[in-house]
Amino acid sequence: MRSVKRWVIAGVVLGTVCLVETADAQTSTVIQACKSGPRGLARFSDTCVSGETPIQWNSSGGGAQGPAGPQGPAGPAGPAGATGPAGPAGPAGPQGPTGATGPAGPAGPQGLQGPQGPAGGGADFTPVTVNVDCAQSGQTLQAAVNTQSIGPLIVNVAGTCIENVTVARDNVRIQRSGATATLTGANSNNAVIALDGARYFVVTGLTITGGSFGLSATRGAMGTLTNCDVSGATNTGAIASYGSTLEIDNCVIHDNNRGATAANDASLIVTNSTVRNNANEGLLAVRTSYLRVGQDRGGNAVAQPVTVNNNGTQGISIVDSSSANIVAANVHHNTSNGILFQRGSAGTVGTGSNGLVAANTIHDNGTQGVNVYKDSAALIQGNTISTNTSAGVNVTAAAATIVGNTIEGNGARGISLSESASARIGVTDAATQSGNTILNNTNDGIGVFNGATAVLAGNTVRSNTGNGLNIGRATARLVGGNTFELNGSNGISMDQSRLFQGTGDFSGVPAVADVSQNNTRAGLFLFNTASADVGRMNITGNGRQGIDAELNSSVFLRVYDATAPTNLINITNNGAANVANNNDGISLVTASVLLSLQKPNGATPGQLIITGQPGWGVNCFGTTNKAAASLDTTGIASNTAGAVQCGGF
Repeated sequence: MRSVKRWVIAGVVLGTVCLVETADAQTSTVIQACKSGPRGLARFSDTCVSGETPIQWNSSGGGAQGPAGPQGPAGPAGPAGATGPAGPAGPAGPQGPTGATGPAGPAGPQGLQGPQGPAGGGADFTPVTVNVDCAQSGQTLQAAVNTQSIGPLIVNVAGTCIENVTVARDNVRIQRSGATATLTGANSNNAVIALDGARYFVVTGLTITGGSFGLSATRGAMGTLTNCDVSGATNTGAIASYGSTLEIDNCVIHDNNRGATAANDASLIVTNSTVRNNANEGLLAVRTSYLRVGQDRGGNAVAQPVTVNNNGTQGISIVDSSSANIVAANVHHNTSNGILFQRGSAGTVGTGSNGLVAANTIHDNGTQGVNVYKDSAALIQGNTISTNTSAGVNVTAAAATIVGNTIEGNGARGISLSESASARIGVTDAATQSGNTILNNTNDGIGVFNGATAVLAGNTVRSNTGNGLNIGRATARLVGGNTFELNGSNGISMDQSRLFQGTGDFSGVPAVADVSQNNTRAGLFLFNTASADVGRMNITGNGRQGIDAELNSSVFLRVYDATAPTNLINITNNGAANVANNNDGISLVTASVLLSLQKPNGATPGQLIITGQPGWGVNCFGTTNKAAASLDTTGIASNTAGAVQCGGF
C-alpha cells in the first residue's frame, strides 16, 4: 500500500471486488492486489507470485469505517531481511579445558649474580683410629680397613694376623701396636697386603710373611713401606706395578723369590734397607719402570745406604727400557752381576738427583760388577768395583761413560767393551777429565774389542795381569793423561785395530802426554795390520821394545806438525829385560812400516827422542828392510847397538 488507509472488502461478485472505505479514510489512493483464478479471492500485495493476476484501483470518498473483517490466513514467509546490527555481548561462558603446552620460548638473559653465601664449615681431617688384636677372636685387619671409606684411617695392629688384606681407599696407615705385629698370608696365591689404587698409604713396623707378594701396590697406588721385615713371598717381597709408586725405607727384604720390583711404568725407591738372600734379583725395574736406590723420593742430596747381597741372580737389574739412579749401595756376593742394565735401559751408578754423588761399593759378585748390555746406556762414576769374578765393568752392544772409579782385583778385565760398544773412559760427558784407577785385575786393565770404540783420558792402568790396554778389531783414542804401567804384558796391545793419540777437540782435557812405562813386554805392540798415530807420548822403561810393530802394521809418529807444535815422542830406556832382538827402541817386523816427518831446518828442540835402549834405536827384521826415508834421526842416540838398522833412511 502507498499510504495508511483502512479498507474492507465488502464482497466479490463476478470478478468484481467491492471495497468500502472506513470512516477514517481521507484521501484517494492507488490500491494493488493479487487475484488467483477467475473466481479466486484477491489479496493485498505489492508483489504477485506465479498464478496470480495483479489488479489496481483508486480509493476515494469515505464513509464510516466498517467493522474489521476476520483475519485472513497467514501468507507464506517472506524472504529473510538484511542482518541487523550486533546485539550487546552476552555474559562470559565457563572456562574451557587447558590446552596442550606450547614449545619453550628462547632463554632470557642471565640475571645478576646473587650475594655470596656464608662460608661453610672447615673439613674434618681428624683420623679415625681402629685397634686390631689378631689374638682376639673375630678381630681382623680387613674388617678394620673397611671401617670407613673416606677420611684418614689409622689401624693399630697387634699379634699375628693370618689373612690377605686388600686396601682400595686412600689415607690408610697400618702400624704396629706393641712389641710385634705379624701379618701372614692365608692364601699363598694372593698378596698378603694388596694396595689397589690406594694413595697416601703407610705400612710400618710389620713383619710380613708368605703370599705371592708380601706387599703389592698396583693401579696407581702410592705410599710407603717402612721399618718392616718381608720374607717368604713366592713371587716378590714387595712390588709396585701399573703406574704405582712405592717407597721402602729401613726394611729387610729377604728369602723371597725376588726382593723388590717396579714393573709396568711403576716407581720404586729404596733407602736405608737390606735386600738379601732372595732366589732371583734383589732389586728389579722392568718394562719402562724406575728404580732409585740410596736417595729419597724428594731428591735430598743425602746418601741413605742400601745393601744388596747374596741374591740368586743379579743384585740389581734394570731391564726393558727402564731406568735407575743407584747411590750409596753395597752390592756384593750376588750370584750373577752386581748391577745389570739390559734391553734399552739407562741409568747412573754413583750419582743421583740434585748433584748427589755417593759411591757404591760393588764387589765379589759372580760375574761382572756392572754389566751394560744390549742398547742400554749408563754413567758409572766414583765407585769402587772390585773382586768380581769376571769384569769389573762390561759394556756389550751398549754405551757407557766410566769416570772417577777404582776398578781393581776383578777376575777378568777391569773394563771390557765389545760388539760395537762405545765408552768414554776417564772423559766426562762434558768432555772434561776424570780418570779411573784400574789395577790388579786378572786379565787386561781395559779391553776394547769387535767394533767397539773408546776414548780415554787421565786413567791410571797399573799392575794388571794382562795388557794395560788391549784393542782387538776395534778403535781407541788417547786424549792425554793416561798412564799404563807395571802391567804383566804390553802397556798397549793392538790386533787389527786403530789407535789415535792426541787431545784433538777435547779442549777440557789437559794437554799432557800419555805414558806407557815399566810394563813387562812392549810399551806399544801392534799386530796384523794394526795402525797407530801418536804425537805426544812417553814410552819408557818397558821390559822389551818401546814400540813393536809386526805383520804389516804401521806406526805414524806425528811430530813436527804445525797444528800440534808441542808434540813430543820420547822412547827411552826400553828393553830393560835385555832379551835379544826384543830390546830396541822401535822394532819393525814382517813388512811393517814406520812413518815420520823429517825435522825442519833449524827446528829446536827435536820432537822425536829415541835413546838408552840396549839394542837399536830402530831395528827392522825379516822382510822389513825399509821404513821411511823422512824419519828424523837427529834424536836417535845412545842406544847400545846403534841408531838405525833398516834400509831407506
